[in-house]
Amino acid sequence: MSIMASFLSTNAVLGLPSEVFVRGSTLWSGAISTTLAILMAAFIFMPMYYKMDITSINEYLEKRFMSKAIRNLGSILFIAQTLFYLGVVLYGPSLALGSVTGFPVWSSILLNGIVCTFYTSIGGIKAVVWTDVVQMVLIYVGYVMVIACGLHHMGGFANMWRAADDGGRVIITNFSVSPHETYTTWTMLVAWTVTWMGMYCTNQTQAQRYTSIRSMRDARKALLLCAPGVALTILLSVLSGLIIYAVYKDCDPRLTGDIAKADQLMPYIVQDLLRDYPGLCGLLAAAVYSSSLSTLSSGYNALAAVTWEDFVRPRVDIKEAAALRLTKCIAAAYGVLSIALAFLAGTMNSIVQAASSLVGALSGPLVAIFVLGFFFPCCKKKAVMVGTAVALVISVWLALGSVVYPPKPHALPTTTAGCLHLNRTITAGSYEPLATPRGIFLFYHISFMWIVFFGFIVDMVVSLAVSVIFERNDRETVDPRYIYPMVHRCMRKREETNDTNDEGNQSKLSKHQGDETELGPVTLQQRQPA
Repeated sequence: MSIMASFLSTNAVLGLPSEVFVRGSTLWSGAISTTLAILMAAFIFMPMYYKMDITSINEYLEKRFMSKAIRNLGSILFIAQTLFYLGVVLYGPSLALGSVTGFPVWSSILLNGIVCTFYTSIGGIKAVVWTDVVQMVLIYVGYVMVIACGLHHMGGFANMWRAADDGGRVIITNFSVSPHETYTTWTMLVAWTVTWMGMYCTNQTQAQRYTSIRSMRDARKALLLCAPGVALTILLSVLSGLIIYAVYKDCDPRLTGDIAKADQLMPYIVQDLLRDYPGLCGLLAAAVYSSSLSTLSSGYNALAAVTWEDFVRPRVDIKEAAALRLTKCIAAAYGVLSIALAFLAGTMNSIVQAASSLVGALSGPLVAIFVLGFFFPCCKKKAVMVGTAVALVISVWLALGSVVYPPKPHALPTTTAGCLHLNRTITAGSYEPLATPRGIFLFYHISFMWIVFFGFIVDMVVSLAVSVIFERNDRETVDPRYIYPMVHRCMRKREETNDTNDEGNQSKLSKHQGDETELGPVTLQQRQPA
C-alpha cells in the first residue's frame, strides 16, 4: 500500500477529475499505462536493484557505465525532477483547503510543507511507510464520498452516464495522431507509459521500498498487488470527473465565479452537495492532504538518501549518529525548497500540466539512461553523456516554451444556462479542435504529455547513434551482471555462434594450407623436364 501511495498525489485526487471535466475521459487508458510500467518494474528493474543491495539506484549507473559522472548526472536529474514534482504536490491541497475554508493559499503551502518536513525528518522511512498506509485509506474514502453523493444527486449511474455522454465527456478512444491534442489514446498509452516508468522503474522513492522488503519474491508480489490498486485509482478519478460534469453540466462553477480553477472541483462538489452533513467537507480535505503528504514524505526521504549516498558520503568521514542527523537536515532543506517551488506551480494552468511538463522534461532522459544501461551493452558512457545532453536541451526547451508561450486554452463546452441565480447565460469551450499552430509554435504548443516521451526517444536515438558511429571499436567491456539477463543470454549465444564460426573457418584454413603443402612438391616435380 505504501508503494501505491507514493505517487497517488493531488495530481490524481484533484488533477485527474478536473481534466476529465474539462477534456473528457480519454484519461481512463492511463490505467493500462500504469500497469505496463509496474510490470516492467516487477520483472526487469526491481530484481537488478534488489540483487545489488544498493541504497541509491544511481550506484547502478556508476557500475554499469563505469563512470562517476553518469552517476552524478542521474542523481542531479532525480533531485531536480523530484523537487519540481513535490512543489506541484504541495500546491494542490492548498487549493482544496482554500475552497473548503477560505484559508489563504500561501499560508496553506507553508503549513503543509512544514508539517510534512518535520515528521519525515524525525521519523525517517518507517514514518513514511506507516503514514502512507493511513493516507491511502483516506484517499479512497474521499473518492467514495464524491462518487456516492454525485450518483445520489443524479438519481443513479445510468442518468449520470447519459448526461456525461450527451456532453461529450465519455471518450473511450481517440486515435488522433496530432501531437497538439492534449489527450489522445496514443499520449496515454505511449507517453504516459514512459512517465510511469520514471515513477516505478527508475525512481529512488520506489527503490527504497523494494530493497526494504525482506525478499525479492515479496517485493515482486507487492508490486503486482500495487498494479490493480493504481489502475483502480485512475478509474475512480475518471469516474469522479464524469460525475462532477454531470452535476454541473448546466452550471459550471468556474463560469459563475464560485471557483477560480478546475482543480478546485473535487472539494467544491462535496461542499455544495454535502454542506448539511457536518464533517464531510473536512474528510475530503483530509483525503486531499493525505494524497499530498504520502508523496511529500516519500520524496523528502528519497532526496535525502540520494544526496547523502551520491554527494556527501564519498566526501566526509563521520560517525553513523552524526550521519543520521545530517541526513535529517538534508531532508528538511529539501522541504524548504519544495515550499518555494510550490508557488511556481501555481502559475501553471493545471496541476496535471505542471507535473507533466516540468517533471517530464527531466524524467524522459533519466528513464532513457537506465533503459540504455539495461538493454544496450553496446552503449558506453560517452554516448550516454552526449545523448542525455541533447535530450535535456530539447525537452527543457519544449517545456519552457510551453510555459512562456502557452497555447490557447481548449476545453469541451460548458454553460451556465441552468444556474437559477444568474440572469444571463455564459458558454465556454468548443467541440472543435484548435487550429494547427504555425512556425515555432508548432513545437511550443505540443501537448505537455509528449514532452517526457520526446526527451526519452531523443536520448535513446542520439546515444545509440554515437555508440555505433564513434564507439564501435571501443574495447571497454561491460560487466554482464549489470545487463538484463535475457539480453546477456542473447549476447552469449551470439558470441558462441561467432566462436564456432571462427573455429570452423580456422579449421578449413588449416586444412587448405596442409593440402597445399602436400601437393606443392609434386606439382613442382611434374613441371621439371624429364
